[in-house]
Amino acid sequence: MLALPNFPLFHIFFLLPGLARTLSRDPGIILRQDQVDFQHKGVIDLSLQRDTFSPEPLTKRDGTKYVFMHHVRIISVRSHSFFPIFRSLTKLLPLRRHVNSPLIASFNDAHFWCTRRYPYVYNNWLSDVQQISAMGVDAVALNIGSDTWQWDRVVDAYNAAAASGTGLKMFISFDYTSFVCDNGYATTNWTNYFAKYPAQFTVNGKPMISTYGGGYDCLGVANWKTVKANTNGYLMPFFWDSENTFKTDWAFLDSWYCWGCAWPQGDWDKNITDDQYYIQQVGAGRYATTVSGWFFTHLSSKNFYLRGDDWLIINRWDQLFQLRDQLTFVEMVTWNDYGESNYFGPFGGAQPAGTYWAQNYPHTAWISLSKYYITAYKTGAYPTITQDVVYWWSRPHPALVTATGDSLGRPNGYNWADDYLWAAAFCSSTCTVTLTLGSSTQTFSNLAYGVNKLKLPLAVGTVGIKMVKGSTTVINASPTGFSVVATPSQYNYNVFVGAETATIAVTGTSSSISTSTTSSTSATATSSSTSFTSVGCIAEGTTGTRRALTGANYTNSAMTPAKCQSFCSSYTYAGTEYSTQCYCGNSITNNGATGSVVASSNCNSKCVGDSSQSCGGSYYLNLYSKSGSSSSSTISVTSITTGTSRSTTSTSTSPSTSKSSTSTTSSSSTAASATASFSYVGCVAEGTTGTRRALTGANYTASSMTPAKCQTFCAGYVYSGTEYR
Repeated sequence: MLALPNFPLFHIFFLLPGLARTLSRDPGIILRQDQVDFQHKGVIDLSLQRDTFSPEPLTKRDGTKYVFMHHVRIISVRSHSFFPIFRSLTKLLPLRRHVNSPLIASFNDAHFWCTRRYPYVYNNWLSDVQQISAMGVDAVALNIGSDTWQWDRVVDAYNAAAASGTGLKMFISFDYTSFVCDNGYATTNWTNYFAKYPAQFTVNGKPMISTYGGGYDCLGVANWKTVKANTNGYLMPFFWDSENTFKTDWAFLDSWYCWGCAWPQGDWDKNITDDQYYIQQVGAGRYATTVSGWFFTHLSSKNFYLRGDDWLIINRWDQLFQLRDQLTFVEMVTWNDYGESNYFGPFGGAQPAGTYWAQNYPHTAWISLSKYYITAYKTGAYPTITQDVVYWWSRPHPALVTATGDSLGRPNGYNWADDYLWAAAFCSSTCTVTLTLGSSTQTFSNLAYGVNKLKLPLAVGTVGIKMVKGSTTVINASPTGFSVVATPSQYNYNVFVGAETATIAVTGTSSSISTSTTSSTSATATSSSTSFTSVGCIAEGTTGTRRALTGANYTNSAMTPAKCQSFCSSYTYAGTEYSTQCYCGNSITNNGATGSVVASSNCNSKCVGDSSQSCGGSYYLNLYSKSGSSSSSTISVTSITTGTSRSTTSTSTSPSTSKSSTSTTSSSSTAASATASFSYVGCVAEGTTGTRRALTGANYTASSMTPAKCQTFCAGYVYSGTEYR
């Protein structure tokens, strides 16, 4: 029970729901539910109390980080569009950025309802609790609508969490596209009833209250103030109609979270522009956000795809790591929304008619992958990798094909998808990975310790994954259950997610990085004795991929300038960005990246491998060049050919064995070992359109990134730059 001032309190037991509705007209009365909602037939435990006080101000943050998992409703779930009853997508994301998005015109006023029925009992909840808790998740957000059966299922969830002994907590996320829009009494009743359960998640003793919708178009400001007062709750809603009012009408909210910030809203990679915009809107300490791995739905009422390409789930977690000083809560979306392809949990049985795309397309491998990043987010340090594993995911057919028997047609956004198999090699020490998909195959040699992001052009056939350490093959897998077909009968832009784990332990230490890990063609770079010098901070480009350096790139959870320079040793330029990223190239692209040095304050991301050094910023590179490659602070821009709106491969030092028809590469020539060194240019901005990359020759990401590693990797290029740790 909540500690409250001494006000008269009494209980009435009755069987007359009409009386409950009569009493509910008094805004100072709290209705506490015992068995069912007061609108439905049943016995009500009614607590009456006058609201004559306001809750004390809540301390927003104490430095502790929390990760939540969103769990959608079970049995008879009303499932709605990603953008329910929005007048435009700009309700969700910044107006200035998305007003011309093609998705806006397609989904104005979209609102979809369906019924999802499959068995879900206490033991199902217990299994979910155990799996979710093992990831490092702190609490589950239970999506609740208006159906009367949901009460018993929520009781099961809370009881299972308490009985599991895991410490996992629960809180309710009221879905006001279905939940009753009254004066807030139903919301108050649910909150106060479950607040007494041991598994209730609280913040400073206050029960968490979250929502999907419910702002101006439902309860409104006055009723939400009443709900907060009558529950002593911690309010963390997602209201889509509250932009520019967070510091006025909604100033009493404890937090606000951005549901749609998990995905890019157009034909570009996910970045943190939306997060930064809403941090400014909401205020320090009050912003919460989301992370997801994918989004695709294919129904007559909602048929669209949001870009999950370019390692969305990994990049998003890295972004949240960068923002962790400004965040407390992160919510994973979702555990079980199979209809929208954004599930982490195992497939849950019978689904609404027509939702074929999730069955036999597991995402559970992302559970262990996310555990690594959850640990990093909560502790502030990427954990040591002790187990070699290759995560991979792929769509089952090319993006531009025509299905033979699909009456709905391609989903909106289909042409945003890139035809690649995506992979991430978690290497406990230097390793070599070979990816195969049908006739497409590529070997990535001498990958560094850390997380190495790889991609392979899509081809018809089955998957093969191989990892070699020294002379020992530690992974040699031929995953079953998935293959790519040339012509599907129905469209499926969901992904099959797998993980291949080493069966043989090979001891060793991490070594300097000398290989590209993101290009679809091998980017083997030999070590050299040459050095890079700093150019400064430069901006990425404004069109296409936006990468200023396109030769090769990699991400490492211990990135330093030295690691990046080592990785880019065969290139002229190396650049670090966003704390973990390294990009290489022989020239600056003509995509709007000028190469002009900007204020070093733009390169404000500390290298995760050495916090005393800067590794770029969001679309800004700490650029390094081989000695003598540039004589001034302004770098000449060289044209390259990419052929698409995004960079689809990185420049390699050896020819690709995959089909050339499915691969687009930069026009820079094969990089060779060089004897020149890089000099520091400064912090430069990335571009503003497309991928935004100022350097597009090559790129790589490593968990131990340094400017030196990036420069080594970019040894064959004129420029190198580090970004995003």
